[in-house]
Amino acid sequence: MEISISQKMEEVRLFPANYKEDMIGCFFQEELEKQREEQDNQAFRELYNAIVDLVQSLPLMLLNLPRIVTLLRDSMGNKAVRKEVLALLPCLFRDCRQEVYPLFCSELMPCLVGLVAEREKPSAPLDLESLEQVFHVLAYALRYFFDCILRHFPDFLALYRDTLFCSPSKLLK
Repeated sequence: MEISISQKMEEVRLFPANYKEDMIGCFFQEELEKQREEQDNQAFRELYNAIVDLVQSLPLMLLNLPRIVTLLRDSMGNKAVRKEVLALLPCLFRDCRQEVYPLFCSELMPCLVGLVAEREKPSAPLDLESLEQVFHVLAYALRYFFDCILRHFPDFLALYRDTLFCSPSKLLK
């Protein structure tokens, strides 16, 4: 069986309807555009305007990955756009996988854990939809970072032990 990359690229160019979305395009950019169409929210428009030029292609997205992660992490603190940011994260994980894994461990994971811990405060009502979204993001992280986790298992285990298993949060344990 002979596989020709140029032939495959030509097929994708000529017949994009025959291929699933994960064979062409950038999931993060598509989800960002979908969220822009659905949202009439000033805070999301500001986030969109800050990110849209950084994600026009996958190579551009990889180049700007630290800035994108920082913008998303900072936006998770804003309740007005939290739902949209949590919907964007699995797409980012799918597109960037091993490139975003170190940033997930250092920047996004503590923020996600903080969101769950915030939900357990007696003064805050338990928002099940937000909790579901956070655990959805964590599940997708496990799925898309599987190879990275295997390569760096001791570090991954230490991260989960320190942030989840040793957490005072009953939901995280």
